[in-house]
Amino acid sequence: MKNTWDVVVVGGGPAGSRAAEVIAREGFSVIVLDKKKVIGEPNHCGEGISAHCLAEIGVRTPQRWILREVKGARLIFPNDTTIYFTQKGYCIDRPSFDRFLSRRAVDNGAKVKTSAAVKRIIRERSRWIIEADTDEGMREFYSRYLIGAGGALCPVTG
Repeated sequence: MKNTWDVVVVGGGPAGSRAAEVIAREGFSVIVLDKKKVIGEPNHCGEGISAHCLAEIGVRTPQRWILREVKGARLIFPNDTTIYFTQKGYCIDRPSFDRFLSRRAVDNGAKVKTSAAVKRIIRERSRWIIEADTDEGMREFYSRYLIGAGGALCPVTG
C-alpha cells in the first residue's frame, strides 16, 4: 500500500526529529509530517538548551547554531515565581537547531515531509490513517504507530 510506514511522527521540532532519528536508526520506516514549509520557521519559542541535554542526545559542541554559552538562567513568571537554572547551557538559533536535528533523522533513514498539515486522524483496527493537506493536495499516510510531537496544538493529542 502506498504511503505505508511503521511510524508516522506528527511534528518536526526537536521531539519529533529525535524520535524519528532513534526509531529509523533501528531499521523502522519513519516519516515526519510537519505543517511548516521549512522546518523550524517561523520560530515559536525555546532559544536555550542545557549542555546536559545536548550531551544526552550525542551532540558535540561547538555547532554553528550555538550563539553563546551561558552559565545558567533565571525564569520569572507573571506571578513573580522565579526559577533558577545553574547548569551550563547555550543560547541557540532555534530554527537552525531544528533543521540540524531533522537532518540527523534523515541521515538515519527517516523521511521528512514539510507543508503537510494533518487534518484528520483515524484509528482503524491495527493501523492509523493520517490525512494531511500537502503541497500535492490531500494525501493519506498509513502506519502501525503514531507519535504526536507537534506541541500544544498537536492534532494527535487534541
